[in-house]
Amino acid sequence: TIELKTGVYRLIKELLKKNVKQFIVTSSSKKQVDLLVKYLFSDFNPFDFIITSDDVKFQKPNPEPYLKAIQLSGIQIKNSIAFEDSNSGIKSSLAANLPTIYVPSNLPTVIDSDIKLDCALDSLGDYQKIANVIKGPKLNKKYVDYSYLNNYLRLIFHAKN
Repeated sequence: TIELKTGVYRLIKELLKKNVKQFIVTSSSKKQVDLLVKYLFSDFNPFDFIITSDDVKFQKPNPEPYLKAIQLSGIQIKNSIAFEDSNSGIKSSLAANLPTIYVPSNLPTVIDSDIKLDCALDSLGDYQKIANVIKGPKLNKKYVDYSYLNNYLRLIFHAKN
């Protein structure tokens, strides 16, 4: 069985209600992602578009997948956040200058020592399972929500100015 990580479905639904555009940027094929989205979101598709390995010449850790997503979305980087769970994904999003939140996958991962993250959490959290901040802004609730993401963006771009 395939399940979403703790808090993913909750956060996706919250962001959808707030009219936040959501995208998938993945190294998987379009066919694989379409099947997963259909399975995991049988009642709705919250994603405005999906960038897969079929859409780019260079895959993660190259920044091309994220640069393509930025271009297609028309959203400024200062209003964007990438969620990543792998070294190649983090390197890709950071190379595209995107604020990135690391949330580990179900597979054991050791983050490369050369990666400089601003934000890392053990999960997105939920009503029953509290998220723990490893690095980054403190949570106001037990989980990552829209206000946490806005706070993170303010902190990141305030620190750069």
